[in-house]
Amino acid sequence: SGTTMGGWYAPLGLYHPEELEGLSVSRFCEAVRAEGFNSTPGCNKSLHLHPIFNTIDVYNQGKPTRIANSASDVRQPQGSLPVSETIQERVFSVPWFKHYRPQIIEEYALAFRKVAENYKELLAGDKGNPEDIGGWGMTVRRG
Repeated sequence: SGTTMGGWYAPLGLYHPEELEGLSVSRFCEAVRAEGFNSTPGCNKSLHLHPIFNTIDVYNQGKPTRIANSASDVRQPQGSLPVSETIQERVFSVPWFKHYRPQIIEEYALAFRKVAENYKELLAGDKGNPEDIGGWGMTVRRG
């Protein structure tokens, strides 16, 4: 398109662990940080599991917010949206790049490439992903 303006606020990189022999996104991001570039695994948690909808009684009606004004129980429990619930293991933070600075963008790209190309060296020390990745909200989560 020829544009040099960013069009996103909280971009994420898509991670395919199967292409790196199962290397966890957590270990991948750890290696990117070791190269001097910030990257954290995961993203916002699945909203359908947030306590505000499932356990908190915002309206003080004796039942969770999600069903406070519903004729039936419409809650979506853990396991009901498997893709949403496992996305944390398939995404990682990438810089916003608010300004078009090709040299800085290239430096980041080279760091990610270096880690991806040398993933076999990371497999032995990979402890896997923690049970809880990401969080709720648009805040940076340090790994």
